[in-house]
Amino acid sequence: MSEELRILIADDQPLMSGALRVLVDSAPGMTCVGVVANGVEAVEACAAIEPDVVLMDMQMPRMDGVEATARISAEAPGVRVLAITTFSSEQYLVPALRAGAAGYLVKDAPPAEVVDAIRRVHAGDAVFSARVATDLVE
Repeated sequence: MSEELRILIADDQPLMSGALRVLVDSAPGMTCVGVVANGVEAVEACAAIEPDVVLMDMQMPRMDGVEATARISAEAPGVRVLAITTFSSEQYLVPALRAGAAGYLVKDAPPAEVVDAIRRVHAGDAVFSARVATDLVE
């Protein structure tokens, strides 16, 4: 069996980060290696623990998810970032992708879609919620 995917969760909402942690830890082949509440902590955690994938909220205190994604992409290029946010509009999507995010999910995505997206992003795919794709087309 292959090694478990190591996932870091970066979200300033305790309910959301807790739910994501339970989801990750219950998914076969995945483990949550840390939970942080802002972009500064996300950058520091990536340097310290080298996760495979970061679930990155886009709106956080101290440093937002876009800047944290750019820093992680520059400083830890082996770490894949999956943006997960409340907003599906291109106002948030385009900056996240330019910063180096490998995918973009909205927080109302079904749990199975989040787990699948983590695996696909780790494998090198670009992943977007169906709602994000629809909003971009419109």
